[in-house]
Amino acid sequence: MNGTLEILPGIKEILDKFLNENQMAEFLKTVYTDSDLGASTMNLNGDYNNSFEFRENIRRQIDEVITFSEGKLDFEKQLMMLNNLGKLTIERGEYSLAKNIYLKILKETNKRKSLDNISAYSLLALGDIYNREARWKRSLEHIDKAIKLFDSQKDAKGLARCQNLIGAIHLGQGKIGLSSKHFEEGISHLSQKRDKSVLAMMEGNLGTLKSMQGNFDLAFTYYRRALLKFEETGNLKRIAEIRHNLGMLHTQKRQYDLALAEFDTCLRISLSANYLPTQGIAFLGKAFIFAHRYKRNNEGEVDYPVPRFSRLC
Repeated sequence: MNGTLEILPGIKEILDKFLNENQMAEFLKTVYTDSDLGASTMNLNGDYNNSFEFRENIRRQIDEVITFSEGKLDFEKQLMMLNNLGKLTIERGEYSLAKNIYLKILKETNKRKSLDNISAYSLLALGDIYNREARWKRSLEHIDKAIKLFDSQKDAKGLARCQNLIGAIHLGQGKIGLSSKHFEEGISHLSQKRDKSVLAMMEGNLGTLKSMQGNFDLAFTYYRRALLKFEETGNLKRIAEIRHNLGMLHTQKRQYDLALAEFDTCLRISLSANYLPTQGIAFLGKAFIFAHRYKRNNEGEVDYPVPRFSRLC
């Protein structure tokens, strides 16, 4: 069995970035055997099998990568690899594993004052994970710690991302006024440094906020502005989330054909990149429309609560 085929996509991309050719060969030789299950978790066309076996294989492979890299990479490279693995596991919805990775980074960076910036972004990542788990108090505790570190380093981008995440938490709780306040504060941090990716996240969240207020035209404008920025940066995950939110906006306006087109675009992107959370919410949006149409055709016009928008954290 060819060992290179056994490494799951996403993990292999990270290995290619951080291991040289000799290290990759040693990794495959020492870690993978013919009895491994890696190759069986993908179909011939490269699609994922989202089974329990597949998810366990992700965990096992990431553990093996971390163990191997500890003896082969210098300290800074290892931290960068861990950060990449953390981002990957968040995208895959493996929040427990992602938490362990970022806690490991914090354990290492807390020993050195010079690594405060890495600590701050790790705290922010943990805040993001706890937010996704709806553990908002725990999330805000980590964000507050990150803000202190970012503030001491005059990191405007980090501060903006913190305010965006706080705003997203309040938005999810329906606290519109507080949410708007934090989005505006986040944008103010970027007045001198117009970071497209962070600004696009806040514009996407402002689109959701305006949609919740019933200002659909302004919501559409914010979503389109965010989409253009994400397309410029090539961020497929964010493009999928904005497409989902545009689908939700059209759903609220009862423009169901337009909504289905946006959900299908979201699904196409999410399936190609294996973004599991966005796949789920896109299917939910489509299911809502089909259920609504069925009930309307059989029982007359009905009103269901519209599924929730994606908050961009």
